[in-house]
Amino acid sequence: MAKEENHLKAIITGFVLVVLTLAFIVSISEQTNTTITKTYVSGESQGGVGCWVRVEDETGDILAQVNETDGQFSDGDCNITLSNAPTGWKSEECVLTDVVLTNNTGDLKYTLDTDYVLDTTNGVVSLINTTTTSHWLNLSNNTLVSYYYCPDSYVVSSWGRTILGTNVGIYAIAILLVVIYLVYTLLEKKKEYEN
Repeated sequence: MAKEENHLKAIITGFVLVVLTLAFIVSISEQTNTTITKTYVSGESQGGVGCWVRVEDETGDILAQVNETDGQFSDGDCNITLSNAPTGWKSEECVLTDVVLTNNTGDLKYTLDTDYVLDTTNGVVSLINTTTTSHWLNLSNNTLVSYYYCPDSYVVSSWGRTILGTNVGIYAIAILLVVIYLVYTLLEKKKEYEN
């Protein structure tokens, strides 16, 4: 009788543990995801009003054009520092990726090294005076920037991210094995009672 009680306690404990681990697997996978995935920023609005100057084109239309006297690569108004610019270890080990600049409406994409220059190590964008970067003056002069950056918890080494990425899968397999064992044990017990 004591053996059957111990067996029943083990089965109940196993099921309780399975339910608890299933409850925690979502939290574990979310935490793991923050350490192995870069964060995406979509359409960060960067004001550049001081960068543009009012000019008139050949037809007399008023445009806002990048101020050439401000100087590309200078500390002038035409330099935009992104909100999540890399600092510390990120400046060398985890620079910005997939940076896309557009005009304020998002319908005109700027070209890297033609319309702007990007320093991925410090998150500074320098606008260049081109036909593409000129805006009609009645539009907002904001620039929209989308990019990926590394959160503080990001694991830099690729092998570390691989190991962490497999943890959730291994955890799920362990739960599956426990469930299989519990079902097998219950079926064996059922056979004993039937005989």
